[in-house]
Amino acid sequence: MTPDRSPRPTLAAALLCLTLAAAGCGGSGSAGRAQADEPAEPPDQTYTVRGEVAGMPREGDELRQIRIHHEPLPDFVGFEGKVVGMASMTMPFPLADAVDVGGIEDGDKVEMTFEVRWEGSPPLRVVKIEELPADTPLDFDSDETMPGEAGVDGTGSAPP
Repeated sequence: MTPDRSPRPTLAAALLCLTLAAAGCGGSGSAGRAQADEPAEPPDQTYTVRGEVAGMPREGDELRQIRIHHEPLPDFVGFEGKVVGMASMTMPFPLADAVDVGGIEDGDKVEMTFEVRWEGSPPLRVVKIEELPADTPLDFDSDETMPGEAGVDGTGSAPP
C-alpha cells in the first residue's frame, strides 16, 4: 500500500515547528529577545520565500512572530547540513526587532527573508518582509519532489 503523501512536510520541518513552538513558550523577558536579535554567529542559511500571512503578531506575546503559509523550499538545509527540503506549510516565524510589519495584514501576500541558526534561540527569524501585490500568484501545490520525501529518519535526514 502506498502511503498518502498529500501534506508533504519533512520531519526536519516538523521538528523546526516544534522547536519554534517550544521557543515561544520558554525563556524570560528581554534576555530571550536580546539573544534572538543580536546573534553572535553568522546564520547557517538564509532563505527568501513568498507566502500569505495567516496570523499577525499578537500584542503581549513574549516572542513576536508572524504566521505565514509559505511556498515550498526544496533547497532547505536541515540541522545536519544536508538538503532535506521543506514543503509548503503554515508555520510561525519569529521576527527580528528591526522588522516592521506595519501595513501588513492577515491575507496579504508577502516576500520574506529569514535566517536559520540551528544553535540559536529561536532557530530562525525573519530579517526582512515586504508586501507583494495582491494579484501575485503563489504556488503552494508544487509537484516538485522534495528531498527525503520517501521518508526521513529520526534525525531529520533522508535515509541512506
